[in-house]
Amino acid sequence: MRTLTISLCAIGLLVSHAADAAEPVSATARNGLCAVALPEVNLTADNFAQRILDADVKVATATPKADPAGDLTWEMFRQIDKQKTGAFEILDRKAKQIVGKSVGDLKVDPVAVAFARGEVNMMIGYCSAAPDQVRNVPGAQIVRIPTSLAPPPQ
Repeated sequence: MRTLTISLCAIGLLVSHAADAAEPVSATARNGLCAVALPEVNLTADNFAQRILDADVKVATATPKADPAGDLTWEMFRQIDKQKTGAFEILDRKAKQIVGKSVGDLKVDPVAVAFARGEVNMMIGYCSAAPDQVRNVPGAQIVRIPTSLAPPPQ
């Protein structure tokens, strides 16, 4: 009998490994990206690409290379660029990287602080973190990133 081990990795991949398995093991699920947005953003899954590019939408993200959610967010920016040429440059410039840069004060939620100060009105991150963010940002809603814009499986 083979033993099957399943674990949830920090980067959000559900990975399974069968001891002495002859077949390759691959990622079977992942923690997807969601947006947490204030009502003023008027965000839906259907208008996501249009709204995130709007000049009035101030986007917070995790930091690429320092946080896997940031890497996935930049991949999503590339997916949007495939639909609207030039979008990547706009999003790369406007994204405020507030998660993953440094540990900082662990008592302070950088996302809640950025929303409270009016520095951002949308945050892109893991769906698993979105409910906590909504609790800390009154009036915010969660919108799952549309499948057409989601980064391809890795």
